[in-house]
Amino acid sequence: MKASTSYPNFQSLRAQPLWKLLAADNAPAILSLLAEHLADEDHGLRASEFFARLDHSLEELRATNVDLPKSAREYVAQWLSQGYLERTLPYGSDEDVYALTSASAEAIRIVSGMAKPRSEATESRLALVIDALDTLEEDTDRDVERRRSRLMKEMSRLRCELDAVDRGEIHVLDKDTALERAREILTLFSGLVGDFHRVKDRFETLNSDLRRKIMEGTGSRGDVLDDVFAGLDLIRMSAAGRTFFAFWRLLNDPVASSRLEESIDAVLSRDFAQALTLEERRILRYMRRSLLEKGGDVHETTRRLAHGLRHFVESRQYLEEHRLNRLLTETMSAGMEAAKTTNAVRQTGILISHTGFTPHSVSQMTLWDPVTRARPQPIEDGIVAQIDMAEVGERIKRSEINLRELKANVVDVLSRKDQASVAEVLAAYPAKQGLGSVVGLIELALRAGIPGTGTETLTWQGLDGQTRSATVAALYFVKDKLDDLTRTYE
Repeated sequence: MKASTSYPNFQSLRAQPLWKLLAADNAPAILSLLAEHLADEDHGLRASEFFARLDHSLEELRATNVDLPKSAREYVAQWLSQGYLERTLPYGSDEDVYALTSASAEAIRIVSGMAKPRSEATESRLALVIDALDTLEEDTDRDVERRRSRLMKEMSRLRCELDAVDRGEIHVLDKDTALERAREILTLFSGLVGDFHRVKDRFETLNSDLRRKIMEGTGSRGDVLDDVFAGLDLIRMSAAGRTFFAFWRLLNDPVASSRLEESIDAVLSRDFAQALTLEERRILRYMRRSLLEKGGDVHETTRRLAHGLRHFVESRQYLEEHRLNRLLTETMSAGMEAAKTTNAVRQTGILISHTGFTPHSVSQMTLWDPVTRARPQPIEDGIVAQIDMAEVGERIKRSEINLRELKANVVDVLSRKDQASVAEVLAAYPAKQGLGSVVGLIELALRAGIPGTGTETLTWQGLDGQTRSATVAALYFVKDKLDDLTRTYE
């Protein structure tokens, strides 16, 4: 690639958090602190715990003459603004949770790899390349005769190997080669975790874009929904998205999952595995669980996105937020126009009485509100109303998605078949709550189902009696995951 072509791309990448972190003057200290406290925390750390740990580590580094003059809170605020950390407030929690961004996780992975030098070319890495090329060449070959010839050669090789085994002749990798291959697997695993981080970031970006379009856009609800579903499809078809959904299907496949666990157990029982570090053995032991947890984080992000979508379609609050945003924009525009003709220090002719109060910030001022100073009116005795429990139940049904009923519908459908898509469940049990039922089924499928290939069209009747439809990515409920479904939202 020509320098004139690559330079603008590299220049733009230099402004990204990953490059800025690696190029920071105190990058070794930042990476050490983030790796120590957050690298192994899949769900992040609560603010109080994170600050306490960070203060202790800062004191230890200062004792070794490392220049770190700021407090833990100051550094955390700085890292948040620079994109090294992300802060969330989980539902039901009273405390923020801090976690690594995909940029800081990737930076730690890169530097950790550099800290473990290895030869530039190894047998295991070459074997991975050759195997990958062989598979690619075979899977893309349309010639029937060549495929048949390769299969015959493979069968002959396997027969020879089987005969050798029968004779007691078994070829086993030497310890160094086995160790090298095991560490290559760990490197590949680290890359997969980074892919999950990127997919999660893409969904978070989509969520932010959705909220911005609600605030700034002038389109209809249908237009915004089209953008949301298009964004979901775009993420699904991206490189990181394909990697995630492919591995998610494999991890949730009973045969593949069992095979993975058996292989891990077998590898760890080999003699060469004792030469792995304690951390390497831990990563290998909990590899599947880590992948499931990372994948679960991605699905949790999609669940929050679906919940925001439900709030959007069922609430009218966005209209008021849109009105306030428009008024603020108009006010700022009017101020900019007034600034062209009005001198900030020129007398306006408006007299303002002096007070003895010297404000230091706007938050110190409280506007006069006559309502708060008015004398309360006498309270009249109210009339005891009769409660219609049937009406109360109907109101609850209209305000909250009946996930218990939706789960029962899915279980009933799966009692007659091994798997069913969201559209098939809707065909058997029409949406009683309109779009709310549709969103609820999608949410259940994201948490306790598996993604399919392609798209499917969902049709339902809204609460206003109108029939509507939407084309979404295919999602399937499977009988093998009924336990996950029954545990969801209990």
